[in-house]
Amino acid sequence: MPRLIYKLFSAIAFSGFLLTLLSGAVPEPQPQTAPAARMSPNRVMIINESEQVQQIRIGPDHHSLVQYDIQPRQSWVSPPYSHRPCIRVYTDDQYEEYLLAQGKRYRLYWDTNKKCWDIKAIRKK
Repeated sequence: MPRLIYKLFSAIAFSGFLLTLLSGAVPEPQPQTAPAARMSPNRVMIINESEQVQQIRIGPDHHSLVQYDIQPRQSWVSPPYSHRPCIRVYTDDQYEEYLLAQGKRYRLYWDTNKKCWDIKAIRKK
């Protein structure tokens, strides 16, 4: 009897898996946010140190930038890049543009000298 229950449960679980797979209900992968995000050598992590949503645009070069909104006091992990990604950090209609090093962590902060949002690498201790 226990073996019959096991086979019945396995068949039900497998048919549910097939229905999900065939229906196309599998979600598309999205850039990850911390704390579940995993860093890898071909990604960058950006930590928003502010109390407001920060808008960035990042991509493989300055012609292929994709906009992301990083929530207050949250970290964000980029999609993988084959080489150094280009980033723009916006303050109103102005921006600062940089090439980032893959596998590094950065922080978004208010630069009081330049009077704009900026990004800086976080050094390992």
